[in-house]
Order: sequence, then C-alpha cells, then structure tokens
Amino acid sequence: RISDTIELGTLRRLLDVGGQPDAQAVPIRPAKATFGSLGPANGLVSIARSCALLRSALHGPTIHLQQLLDLGGLPDSSADNRLLVLTEAVESRCLKQLVGVSAFGTTGTNCHTILWGNKPEEAILQRPTRALSWWPGRKRMEESLAESRYYIVGTWTAWKRGFLMDREAEGVYAYTLTMGENNWELFQIWLDEDPTRALHPATPKAPTDTGVEGPEAAAEDLSWLVSGRPDLVRLINEAQASRLAELAEEVVARGEEPPTQEPRCVVTFDGDSLPDGYEKVEDLTGMPVVDLNYASIGRPGDRYRVRLHVRGKYKRVEWQKLDEQSPLYDKAEQVEFVHTYHVIGDFNYWKFDEMQPSGAEDGLHSIEVQLRRPTTNFQIYRDADWEQGFYPRATSSDHSGEVRGPDALGHGKNWQICGSVGDHFRIDFRRQAVDAADLREIRWAFVKSGRVDFEEEAKSHRYHYASSSTDFQSLSEMKLSEDGRSFSIEVVLDSSGIEKFQIFLNANALAAVRPSLDGATMHDGHTVEGPDNGGACRYWVMGPHPQDGLAPGSTAIVRLHIEDGLPKRVSWEKYAGAD
Repeated sequence: RISDTIELGTLRRLLDVGGQPDAQAVPIRPAKATFGSLGPANGLVSIARSCALLRSALHGPTIHLQQLLDLGGLPDSSADNRLLVLTEAVESRCLKQLVGVSAFGTTGTNCHTILWGNKPEEAILQRPTRALSWWPGRKRMEESLAESRYYIVGTWTAWKRGFLMDREAEGVYAYTLTMGENNWELFQIWLDEDPTRALHPATPKAPTDTGVEGPEAAAEDLSWLVSGRPDLVRLINEAQASRLAELAEEVVARGEEPPTQEPRCVVTFDGDSLPDGYEKVEDLTGMPVVDLNYASIGRPGDRYRVRLHVRGKYKRVEWQKLDEQSPLYDKAEQVEFVHTYHVIGDFNYWKFDEMQPSGAEDGLHSIEVQLRRPTTNFQIYRDADWEQGFYPRATSSDHSGEVRGPDALGHGKNWQICGSVGDHFRIDFRRQAVDAADLREIRWAFVKSGRVDFEEEAKSHRYHYASSSTDFQSLSEMKLSEDGRSFSIEVVLDSSGIEKFQIFLNANALAAVRPSLDGATMHDGHTVEGPDNGGACRYWVMGPHPQDGLAPGSTAIVRLHIEDGLPKRVSWEKYAGAD
C-alpha cells in the first residue's frame, strides 16, 4: 500500500500542469490490481500486456480493482482530473500510442520502459459506415412530427392506399404487415397520408434498422424492402473480383451484356486469400454462400411488425417477423386489393397495356396482341411497376421455361413470339397461390392474320434525342418536317468535338432507335434498328469521321428519316449558317 501511494504520488507530481483545462487525460494501468503481484515477473508481464493492447489500440481494464487509494495525506494536485484508472477496455484516442511501463526491484534496481505502438492496417476494419439513426436518450419530440399521424403505404396496395400506424409506445409507431404473394413488399411512411410528406430511406430497397429521410416528396424506389425471400451472396476475394471485372469488360467490348452472377458476389477476403475450409477451391462456385436475410425468411401470409421510432429529429425504421404465438399475429389487418397485370413488348413499343382478368378462372390474365415484326419480344409486370417484372431465365425464350420474378432484374430477358407481321396472338398469364407456393405459367396461341398500317400509326409518333453531352440523362424532342418524312434537331458539339447519341420513340428509353453496330457513323453501311428495347451499347458517333466536317463547337443538324411509317436512316450535317 505504501509503495502504491509513493508511485501514485510521483505520477501526480509529474502530470501536474497547473490546472490547464485542456490538458489531456492519462489512463493508468496498475499492474497489481490487474493480475496480482507476480514478483520478478511483474515488469515482463506488464510489457507483454501493453504490447497486446497497443496492437488493438486499446487501454485495458483494471479487472481486480476494489478500492481507490485515500489521497488525503498528499498535497493537492491538478493531475487528479487527468488520471484515469479504467475498469473496462477503452479505445485509445489514436491508432498510435506511447505507453510507459515501470518496474521496481526489491534490491533497489528501478526500470522504466517506453513502448510505442501503431495498430496494424490489416487490423483496421474497412466497411461502409451508416449514419447514426437516433440517440435513445433524447426525449424531446419535434412538434411538426408529433402532431402528425403516420400512414404506411406500399406495394401490397400498389401505392394507392395508406394504413394508419398504431402508437405502440412513446415515440414508437407500428403496423403489422401481412406478406403478399410476391413474398416481399416495398413501403414508405407518409405523414397524414400525404405523398409530398414521405419518410423514406436514403437508398432504394433499404434493409431493416436504417435511418429516415424527409418528410418530403420522394420517388417510390426510395423505399424499405421487407422480404421473406433468401438473400444469398457469395463471398469472394479481391483477386476473384478483379477477374470478374476483366471478364465483364471483355464482354462489353464485344457489344454484349455482361453475365449476371447468381448469387451476387461480395468481396470479403483480401488479395487471393481463401477462408478456412476452402483452401482447395478452384473457382467461384466453390466459395462460401451465406443468407443475409435468414432472420426474416418467410412465405406469403406471414406477419411482420414494422416500427417507426421517433426521438426528436432522429428517426429510424425496423421490423421483425412475428411468431404465430404472438398476440399481434392475428390482429393483422386483412387487406383486400385486386392487382393488375400488364404486358410490354415490341408489339406496343414497350409501353404498358393492361391484361384482362378471366371471369372463369382465378389468377388468369389475358390480352390479344398484333405483331409488328416476325419475332416479337415481351415481358409482364404487376401493377405497371418496374420493380415487379416477370420474365424467362434467358432471352428469346418460348413458354416452356421457368417464369422468374417479380423483380427488376429482367432487363434483356424476354419471351419471344414468332409469326408474321400483322398476326394476332392471345397471351395468357396464370398466377396462383397453392399451399403458400407461388405458381406461374405463360402461354400464347395464334388467333388470326392481319395487316398493320404503320403509316397511320406513325402519325402519333414523336421522337426524342439523347446524347453523351448530358450523359443520356435528358431528352430533347425532335422537330417533324413539313412533309412528315423526317425528324430533326440542332446540336452543338462540346470541346471534344465528338457526340454519341440514340433516338427514342415517345420519350421511352425502352423504344430505342439505334444502329446495328456500336459506334456507327454515316459512312460504314450500318442499318437502323428499332424502336425496341435493344438499345444498350448501340450508339451513333458524330464528329470523329473526316467526312463529317465537324469540330469542337460546331453546330450540326441530326435527322431521322421515316419510310413507310418506320425509322429508315439517320444522318447529320454541319449547320450551313454556322461558322
């Protein structure tokens, strides 16, 4: 006890800085109160423990501390406010630390060792950070929110009806959601059922326990996703991810769509390292697969309790799957809503046409279409919602394969009807829930032959120009000529003197008019294709060819020539009145 008092008194004297208010605190690690008195080994054990703590940038706890020394007999010192005797592990202020270890021998030999350490880079966890949603200790409520009522709105009613959330506790509002036939639902929370005062996440399809933005008007894709489906990911290393990126670049360079990895891959391991038990893996298919949604796995009809937590200006949304024994399970509101199904394809220039439900068979929706080309591609969507598409496993598929969806992952994967231009076909889509299983089937059959008057249809067509000058983010309507045989637009080339572009029918990006090869010019003999949904990686390039006669800052006129009601040729020329 006397030696402890002397040691502590010495530290107080050395750390006394005259009451400076900004003096840094100094953690104290009493060895004997941590692992007892080990005699001659005290110093070595203290050094070893300090090295271990340095590696993790921690200050260790004094785990056997029972009573602090009575310092009443020592002179007053401002250092008393700086000395910290820790009873639990605490992170250091910096990744680098300077630690002193003292040892006092019984024969009069004293030793003080200064250790300097830096937490290794590989021990620093690198991951995306998520903002703090709210601090539970805060009690004050914002008046603008506290006086509002919260309505949950989502895909189970096609965003057309809100449901009042219960006040479950102070600052907690809840709703019991019954999972629909998709086995997933998207939602936002609207104040007073007003879509211009929506609470929403910062990212699309946000998971549980995330922060809240708003209230403000927000697109439906900024919503939370409650899912009963597995969310499988394959854990790969950085070298494997690099090879995947190189493969995708090669595929895009050939003008093809890069392959979709199923399940999706997440970089988890450094370099080319492999996890324990996977040392002999030769390719991606052998890497571990985990389910990120294991806690919420369910099926249509299961109940989920969605909660909005409000603490002043801080808000968050979370949910949990309810057990069938929960008193809230049977209190879920039974929502009756009739969903619609729409077909979209080459025969309607990729706009939504509603299918008609059958009065004789539940779950059957049908529509009659007329082919605009011998091979016609199409997909089906629920509630005209891009997040709820149905499609085949591969493009150009017949009706014999698996029906995938509903989700937003079907770009380029279409069913294909083969016939003659003008033929009428009936498309039937069946979807039924049987013992919680979601059964789907697609069929089509020839009805009759016919004729398409393309010139009559073209009278209502408008074409829009999109280019690299705006990163294809804006559309400009082209002007119809007096004779009705072409559409044109004036454009000014930027400092590069080069502009890529496409043309869209009726401002629809899925109805693209594009060249038969990427990077096409007026001088390479390409053909004009579309309007259809095959516009990815197919652009005209204006400016680089010597015969274009264009330079940075030049004004050019781009023309789309129409023959027999359909796009036939694209040309451009330098504006005659421009320098």
